[in-house]
Formats: sequence, C-alpha cells, structure tokens
Amino acid sequence: MNKLQNSMLYTTPLKNIPKGLIYKGPKNNAYHLVNTETGEYVGKMYAYTRDCTNSAYYSVEPNGKTFHIYSFEIYDQLKGWGKYLADFAKKESYKQGCKGRTSLVAFNSEKSPHVFWKKQGFVTKNKKTNELLDHYIKTGVSPCYMPAEDMFLPIEKYLKKTKHPKRESQKPMTFIGKIVNFLVRILEAL
Repeated sequence: MNKLQNSMLYTTPLKNIPKGLIYKGPKNNAYHLVNTETGEYVGKMYAYTRDCTNSAYYSVEPNGKTFHIYSFEIYDQLKGWGKYLADFAKKESYKQGCKGRTSLVAFNSEKSPHVFWKKQGFVTKNKKTNELLDHYIKTGVSPCYMPAEDMFLPIEKYLKKTKHPKRESQKPMTFIGKIVNFLVRILEAL
C-alpha cells in the first residue's frame, strides 16, 4: 500500500462529487440523469429552446426564447431527483440564452405533477389554479388528476429595470450642503 501511495497513479479521494450527473444525448434534446453514487439511470428530460415572442405567459423583447420542457420522467421518485433535474433546467435556460425563461405543460394521466412544479417556483396564468395549488401544498394533499396546464417560471419581474428615486435634489450643493449630506449618510449607516 505504501508503494501505491507514492506512485503517480494514486490520488486522494475526491471531495464534493455531485449527487447526479446530467448529460445530453448527441442527436436529440434529451438530458439524462444518473446517480453518481450507484451508477443508476434515474431520470430524463426532453427540452428545447423555442420562440416565446407571442407567448401567453411571457411578454418579451423581439426574438425572445424560452427553455421548454416537453417531457420529464423520474424513475427513482421521492429522493430529490426531480428537484435536481428541475434546478438544472432553470440553469440551462440561462446557458441556452433564454434569460431564465422556462416553461412546460404539466400533465400526467396517472398522477398530477402540478404541485411538484409549483413547489419548484412555476405558476400558471390562472390565479384560481395557483391558489388551489398553494392550498394543496399547505395541506399536503396531492390531487389525483388535474387538466393539462401551461406552467412557467415567473421571471418577468426580475428582468424589468426599476427606477430608484434620487436621494438628493438635482441642484448643485453648496459646501455646507455637502457636509450635512455627509453627516446624514454617517448617521444612517449607524
């Protein structure tokens, strides 16, 4: 063992290995998720960028895009893999030039995924549906069936630039005014 430790082939154990490995298929829009501890294939997502200029849920500049998830499957459920892949999709949206815009159609004939996506920060255009999903999350009840619904990440409020009011008047300040302003800033900082 001592000879092995002194050899160039020996490395110290790796730290901070990610929980999962996500890789994209070479020919399609599939993102595959593998558990790095067990090597098991735990899920996949099909997603692509699409134009959202005339979108019902994003008001965007010309040539705006959204990262649209059109299939999302997790085989090893209730272990955090869905959240892991959803977080990846949000980050991938920025890498694909979509500025965080992420969308999908929530639908499953067996179990409604709407509550999961709401927990991930997605909403619908329908206020009543959002309130119902909040109620399900609060009570811990999971609906058996909900109709297909467009869901999206509400990022528009973060993209708009807000104007901040000016603290000082536009008039040039006198020397005394500058000293007073300086003292006010010191007192505000305390």
